[in-house]
Amino acid sequence: MENKQETSISDDNISFFKGLTKSLSVAGENSVFYDSSEYPELLVRKCCTPKELEKQIDEMLARSPEYKEYAPEKLAEIANKKKAEKMIENATAFQKMAERYGIRIPETNYVIGNGPDSKQPGIFAVTERIAGTTTLRDMTIIPKEKEQEFDEMYAGVFSHLRDSYLENGLFWKDFKNLQVMLGTKYGEKEEHPYIVDVDPLMISWSDPKLPEYKKTAKEHPSEYKEWHFWDEIERVFIHMRGAESKTISLNFKKTREVLKNIMKDIPEPDWDNRGAKEKYSSVFDYVKKWK
Repeated sequence: MENKQETSISDDNISFFKGLTKSLSVAGENSVFYDSSEYPELLVRKCCTPKELEKQIDEMLARSPEYKEYAPEKLAEIANKKKAEKMIENATAFQKMAERYGIRIPETNYVIGNGPDSKQPGIFAVTERIAGTTTLRDMTIIPKEKEQEFDEMYAGVFSHLRDSYLENGLFWKDFKNLQVMLGTKYGEKEEHPYIVDVDPLMISWSDPKLPEYKKTAKEHPSEYKEWHFWDEIERVFIHMRGAESKTISLNFKKTREVLKNIMKDIPEPDWDNRGAKEKYSSVFDYVKKWK
C-alpha cells in the first residue's frame, strides 16, 4: 500500500469509489465497510469525525471573515478537507506511537470522495485488511501461543500512557478491546493481534474533553491532568483485566511489570484531588496483590 495521504477529490478517487461494494465479511457497530474488487488486500470505511473536531472546525469557519461569502457547498468542501487534514495528523501521531512501542496496526490512508451510498463527499479510511474471526472483546479464549503478543501489546499501551504523560505529549484516547483483532494482513500466514482504529483520537492530557471537568481543567489544570491520567490508566486497566481473564496463564507478566513501574514513576495523588486519588486506588488495590 503506497504511503500517501490524499485529501482531495480526483478522477482516480472517483473511479476508485465506483468500484466499492458494501462488505459482507466485515461489519462494525456504528460503521459501514466496503470491499474493493480491484484491491482485495484493502478495506474502506467511512470515518467518524470526533464531535469536538467537527465543532471546532465549523466554529472556526463561521468566525473567519475569509469564509463569510462562501456558499454552503463550498464551506462544506473546505470543512471536509480540514477535518481530513486533522485526521491525518492524528493518524500520523498514532502511527508513531505504534512504531515506538511495537504495537501492530494496519497502515491507513485517507481520501475525500462520494462513497457508494452517499451523494455528499465524506472522509474515507483506506486501510490494510486484517482478516480475523472476531474481536478481542468477543473472544472466549486467547490461544496460549499468542498470550505473549497480547501481553506486549498491553505493555506498549500502558508505556505510551506513562511516557506521554511524563513528556507532556499527545496520547491515544480510544483504546478498547473491541478494536483489537487476532488476524492476518493480506498474504500473512501467522495471526497476530492488531489494533484496528482507523480514526484515532490523539489529545493532550490537559484538553478539557469531558464536560464535567471543563471547569477543573481551566481553573486547576495540573489537577485535571492528574485526574485524566489515572482515569485513562483505570479505563485501559479494566480492558486489560478482561483480556487477561481469557488467557490460560491468567498473567500478563510484562504488562504487570509496566503497571508496577507506573505506580513508582508517577507520584500518588493527594486526597485534595479526590477524583484522581480514587482512580489511582482502584488500580493500586489490584497491583499491590501481584507478586
